[in-house]
Amino acid sequence: MINKKIVICFLLFCTFTLVGCDNKNDWDYFDATVIELTDDKNILVELLDANREGQGEGAQAYVPTTLESDYTCPDMKVGNQIRVYYNGEMLETAPLRFEFIYDIDIFDEDGKLVIE
Repeated sequence: MINKKIVICFLLFCTFTLVGCDNKNDWDYFDATVIELTDDKNILVELLDANREGQGEGAQAYVPTTLESDYTCPDMKVGNQIRVYYNGEMLETAPLRFEFIYDIDIFDEDGKLVIE
C-alpha cells in the first residue's frame, strides 16, 4: 500500500517537473543587444541589464545559437535587442559565455517582446 503511494507521488513529481521545464516563466533570462554574429554558431552580445550573477549593463558575452530545447533560434542581425533564456549558469570567461541556452526572443521596433 505504501509502495503504491510512493510510486504515485514519484510519478506526479516527475510529470510536474517535466512540464515545468519547458515554461519560459521558470527560466532565467537576460536582455542584450547583438553586437556581432560569429561564424561558429555564437553571437556576441552586450548585456542591457544586470543578470543574477551580478554581471552588469555593458558586459559582453558569447551566446550559442544552438538551443537546448525544441525552440528554434530566430534570424538575428547586429543591433537587435534580444531576450536570452538560459539555465542560470555562466562560464567565468572574458567575454562571458553561456553554455546552455533554451530560447532567444527578439524585441520589435516598439520594444515589445516577440515570443515565437
